[in-house]
Amino acid sequence: MRQSQWVGLLGVGIVGMFTGVVSAQVGNLEISEVNPATDQVEVHNTGGGFTTVAARPFCHRFNYVSNVPSGTSFAADQHRVFTAGGLNNLASDLWLYTSSPFFDGNNIIHGLQFGGSSTGRSGLAATQGLWEGGASNFVPLPSGGASIAFDGFGISPRDWYIDETPTFGTADATTAGVLASGLGDPMGTDNFENMSLGDEVIAITDWVIVNSSAQPGIFTVRAVNDVLGSVTPRNGSTRWLRIRDQEAGAEQNRFYSPNINPASTSNYTWTFFVNIEETPPTAGAANRPQLTIQHDNGGFANAWGVEFSSTGADLIVTGIGGAASSTPIYSLSSPTGLGDWVKIDLTADFGAGTVSASVNDAAAGSLPISLTGDSALFRFCYRGEGTDNVNTMLLDDVSVAITEAGPDAVPTTSVWGMILMAIGLFAGAAIMMRRTSVVEEADMSL
Repeated sequence: MRQSQWVGLLGVGIVGMFTGVVSAQVGNLEISEVNPATDQVEVHNTGGGFTTVAARPFCHRFNYVSNVPSGTSFAADQHRVFTAGGLNNLASDLWLYTSSPFFDGNNIIHGLQFGGSSTGRSGLAATQGLWEGGASNFVPLPSGGASIAFDGFGISPRDWYIDETPTFGTADATTAGVLASGLGDPMGTDNFENMSLGDEVIAITDWVIVNSSAQPGIFTVRAVNDVLGSVTPRNGSTRWLRIRDQEAGAEQNRFYSPNINPASTSNYTWTFFVNIEETPPTAGAANRPQLTIQHDNGGFANAWGVEFSSTGADLIVTGIGGAASSTPIYSLSSPTGLGDWVKIDLTADFGAGTVSASVNDAAAGSLPISLTGDSALFRFCYRGEGTDNVNTMLLDDVSVAITEAGPDAVPTTSVWGMILMAIGLFAGAAIMMRRTSVVEEADMSL
């Protein structure tokens, strides 16, 4: 073989290798934010830096006129903004392709469907494992100047969220501690109504998220107002939290409220509304999601709470709360099934040595407790609790009320304390009035 043939083959090989590398890099692109009203589309490069060697087209409702132009350079982790011309602002799919033909699902890189069922390639994307539920599944339409943003992980509409504070061209982030918490002693509530849609719960002072996962977006706790699937809005509420935990590994992702620290041991009641969006792990699974009350014991630890499974919810005592025990409090069937808002009251009574739960204002169960640790320093907490614990739930209106002092404790300033103080003052005033009356009668008899 002549030298020119060897050189030619070598050149073809190098070009092939280069093309393969670039194709792999193109696969690191994802659509990360969309504004249907302005046709803006943000594309995030999740891999290393590279330059496109060909145009990478957008496809929406069989419209192929827009693309990521050939020669576009992406730095590692860069967000770049493009225009999807003619994007329907009410309902559409939107997919980023490596190239045509568009009927070949292997060419789809990433995308979504929003606003409602629409004509397009969502069914094709579903067959490629790129979209859950096909053409009938979609992300809600944003209003005003809001956008639709991607969490960074997953193929479900729940992995996208309405973002009232768009950040086209930069990564979305929540500023921690910009909002005051309403929780405290003797009572208080965080109803999440002051949060911007799309912000994580850390926007409220002293709410904390612990994400132990290496994968961004696999565990998020955000303010939302959508009603995906069978969920309906909760009366009187315009937004709530979505706890999206897709970590199937052993990581124990969690988030927790500000600390509650009354002056001494006090009985308390936590009230919250929960809505299970997707079926939790089976009742026999080693790990299941929990909403717990943690007490300080040289570091906060679970004491008691509610654990969720595919069959329903159990009241549990765990960790430092006393002997491990559980009792069912409701089944996962109407009116406490998937998509139903359920009110739960969780009451710790240190005098009686019990923790009890009520569901939708009806008594549901009680267990004995024997706390190890500080009974007057506690907080509300979500626990992912380990391997295969994948779940999605909504949480709203978390409140606490210090009801009365526990045994051998100095009473805290609580509602009951204020009532008793008022009764005492009233009684004292009545006695003084009686004494004055007696003196006046005695004076008159002289």
